Amino acid sequence: THGHEGVFAQCAGPLVARLASDDLEVAIACVWGARLWLRHTLGEIADQLDWITLPTMTHAAAEALRSAGCDALWYWESGTDAVNHFVPYLRPAALQFNGWGWPMTCGHRRIAGFLTCHGLDPTPDADADAEFTEPLVRLASPPTFFCRAAFAQRIAPTAGEFGIEPGDRVISCLQRVYKLRPEFDRLAAGILEAVPSARLVLTGDAHPRIQQALES
Repeated sequence: THGHEGVFAQCAGPLVARLASDDLEVAIACVWGARLWLRHTLGEIADQLDWITLPTMTHAAAEALRSAGCDALWYWESGTDAVNHFVPYLRPAALQFNGWGWPMTCGHRRIAGFLTCHGLDPTPDADADAEFTEPLVRLASPPTFFCRAAFAQRIAPTAGEFGIEPGDRVISCLQRVYKLRPEFDRLAAGILEAVPSARLVLTGDAHPRIQQALES
């Protein structure tokens, strides 16, 4: 999805690159501008991949994928824009899978499965299989790979900083603030009530109105 390259590069790019082998040819399909950025962001592992440049129009993008002769397609997201929603309808590959970049059903049956894992059902409080049009493919572990960040310097907060004291249990949620729903408030409150020594750490927002809503 154009504009979502950052989260793909962080959550799925390293995994995709490491799948490439003598027996498995792996390609990333994206628009031209994203291709240059992703190659730079992924670094040396990007050289192990093939690249499919996608036009921005739906039918042209589907034809580019079809011409590439892919045996299977994994859509990191399906449903976040018109292209990634409608391209699967045109079936540019015999096997198509949805991904957890957008943890919702795509709503149509030309997707062979939604790649998830045991314990990470997109709708854990409901019958997840019934909530999805496509079958849930539960892998043994999450379909992701995170590279350990290399910091030039590690900074340890002093006692009492950020209201955190020695012995406190620190729970963090580093999601964007505007994505936190009321259900999260109830979940967080339950955790803090169960663990009185816990401190919940959230990321702030540069936009004053969003930050004010968070603090209120």
